[in-house]
Amino acid sequence: MNLPIKIVFGTLYKSLLFVVLAFVLNINTTSAQGSNCNNASPFCGTTSYQFPGNTGNTAPSGPNYGCMMSQPNPVWYYMQINQPGTIGLTMGGGGLDIDFAMWGPFPDQASGCQQVMNGVAPIQSSYSASSTENIGLGMSGGSNAICSSSGSGATTPPAAQAGQVYIVMISNYTGSPGTLSFNQTSGTGSTNCAIVNQCNIANMTATAVCNGTNTTISGTFNLTTTITTGTLTVTSSCGGSQTFNPPFATGGAAVNYSFNGGAADGAACTVTAVFSADPACTATANFTKPATTQQPTISVTPAGCTGTGGSTVTNYSAASTYTFTPAGPTIGAGGVITGAVPGTTYTVDVTGNGCGTANNTFVINLGQTTLAAPTFSVAPSTCDTSEITTISNYDNTYTYTITPTGPTISTVGVIENAVPGTAYTVSAVLGTCTSPNATFTNAPKLPPVGAPLFINPGPICAGTTLVLPTTSTNNITGVWSPAANDTITTTYTFASDPGQCASDTTITVIVKEAPVIAATPLAQTICSGEKLDIRISSDSTGVVYGWVAVTSDVTGATNKTGSVIGDTLFYSGATSGTVTYAIIGTKNGCSSPPIYVTVNVNPAPTSVSTITLSADPTVVEEGSSSTLGVTITPYIPGVLFNWIPTESLSCTDCPDPIATPLEDTWYTVKVTTPEGCNMKDSIFIKYKIKCGEIYVPNIFSPNQDGSNDGFKVYSRCLQSIQLSVFDRWGNRVFYSDKVGESWDGTFNNKPMNSGTYIYRATVSLIDGTVEDLKGTVTLVR
Repeated sequence: MNLPIKIVFGTLYKSLLFVVLAFVLNINTTSAQGSNCNNASPFCGTTSYQFPGNTGNTAPSGPNYGCMMSQPNPVWYYMQINQPGTIGLTMGGGGLDIDFAMWGPFPDQASGCQQVMNGVAPIQSSYSASSTENIGLGMSGGSNAICSSSGSGATTPPAAQAGQVYIVMISNYTGSPGTLSFNQTSGTGSTNCAIVNQCNIANMTATAVCNGTNTTISGTFNLTTTITTGTLTVTSSCGGSQTFNPPFATGGAAVNYSFNGGAADGAACTVTAVFSADPACTATANFTKPATTQQPTISVTPAGCTGTGGSTVTNYSAASTYTFTPAGPTIGAGGVITGAVPGTTYTVDVTGNGCGTANNTFVINLGQTTLAAPTFSVAPSTCDTSEITTISNYDNTYTYTITPTGPTISTVGVIENAVPGTAYTVSAVLGTCTSPNATFTNAPKLPPVGAPLFINPGPICAGTTLVLPTTSTNNITGVWSPAANDTITTTYTFASDPGQCASDTTITVIVKEAPVIAATPLAQTICSGEKLDIRISSDSTGVVYGWVAVTSDVTGATNKTGSVIGDTLFYSGATSGTVTYAIIGTKNGCSSPPIYVTVNVNPAPTSVSTITLSADPTVVEEGSSSTLGVTITPYIPGVLFNWIPTESLSCTDCPDPIATPLEDTWYTVKVTTPEGCNMKDSIFIKYKIKCGEIYVPNIFSPNQDGSNDGFKVYSRCLQSIQLSVFDRWGNRVFYSDKVGESWDGTFNNKPMNSGTYIYRATVSLIDGTVEDLKGTVTLVR
């Protein structure tokens, strides 16, 4: 869709431009943010911004605006470079005709504005009729559509460096309200969004409480932020931290944090909260950790066959409080525990002036005439070993007897060298006490069953769900490692479950990468009857593209394959129709996720059938003019006119300009309807110069003094000539059929004598006139 053509001549037309972009700021006065360079608003290109249009202010005098021949309704912005490299930014007018000028680089906004207001030239600008403008750093941007010789329109400035500041002024030529967009679309560099996003952390608190012999640090803070990237981390100087990821609570909401603070050592600490996206956004609070009370140790007096044992807290402290579970025992002088029931297991916790300790367990021994019989725990047979039996209530103070003899007992109670299938008897002796007998029998090793067999599920396309079976085709169960990954070719190892005596096996599942595709443009607006030019591309070769179109009252859309969507679309409704193309790329049997391109088709003008051009006259003599005219059948109110070429016309946006050409000229008018669609037609004006008389001099002096050194025929309209010069005896001493060539008074490279010579000439003029000329010319030396 083509927007109305800019008025580019004279200050008279500049006064007609009165609409300003206000974007996201509501600019009402010249002191509002964004209304001049010093009040410029910050922006960044990481996120696509949407700005509603507004009206209200004028451009200041003083700056050099480059290619911008007028600056209606400006708004000022500045950006700061974060990561160095190339940056491509796209401004979308959403149908509005926007223009821009960009200055930089500067160390900061203030010094940059001082240079801008003092007239420093912009590094890039545009004054085109497009609703989309491109800014480039280290890549091309801007436009030379109007003023190609200024040098600051379409340029390729150096790549951006970290910390640099660039100032951008954007104008709204058409003055119509609308929604505009601003985002980074290409490049290896990035802009700093921290200057746009604001952050505040307040009212931070911190406390440390006991957690056994360690501490837990917790607290709150109030958060007000518009930052949507990075992380917020709360860190203790004494160890420990907690990280919060976006989205963040905003509007001053209270945020709770809690994390392990390390040992309860009574240290003084500071807790700090900081944003990674804005390191200046931080808050702190101080606290002191509590100290730990000493862990109790228990000494136990063993009991014989007929007596009972006792227990004592060897590092007893009368300042501490001891708590027994189950309740009953108490601690007397010297830490002696009384009131404990023999054979009962107790847990004792101690608290004092600091944190409590982890519990400590002890058992008061019960005097008895016999010991408890040995009990066994069994490790099942494996493919490499038979069953392994361990005395689960093993006590290395006992003496154990095994019959029949042969097996031995390790220091941790493992019975070794037992013959599988043999029944053994075990008893324990302590002093005069002997336990009842207990028996066990070990089973032999398990038989091998072979390797697990699987059907390889690959190759698969990236993104396809990959399931690795946990049971082989020969019924062996187990687990795979690593975990199934549907993004990259991986070799997996299958480990069989214990007890199956199966070997490990591996398979390699090939993952084919789906192509990544892009379409340009991603959105397009055309008029009914116009042809699309949507180009599809990929980051790899050999990709086959295809698309399916979903339409709304639009004809001409196709479902095809290829790399270019070139449909001619038609719409006959009253408002506008749409076509959405769902595009995929396929390579090696794998398809990309679909991308969608939506095209708006505006209706053709329902009342326009033809335009007719006229000129009076169609042949213009030098110094004269012709009146051009446009007839619209039938007439459409509100149409806009744009004549080209603009030179030699009295106006370019009127229906009947006066043309004063200086050569043969085709004049073309573009008529834009209120619906935004165009019609074009051209008319030819023939230019005729006034030839005047043909002049032949009667004397010349070829003395090389630079004055009247040659003899030739003169005319403004000379198109061709045949000129001959003869001496008085009739000998031809000169001939030329080249327009503008002169006789220099020589023949065969020798100077001719002074005297009278005869000439004959046949000349043709550009208006078709042919004349034969003859006469004499005098050569003077």
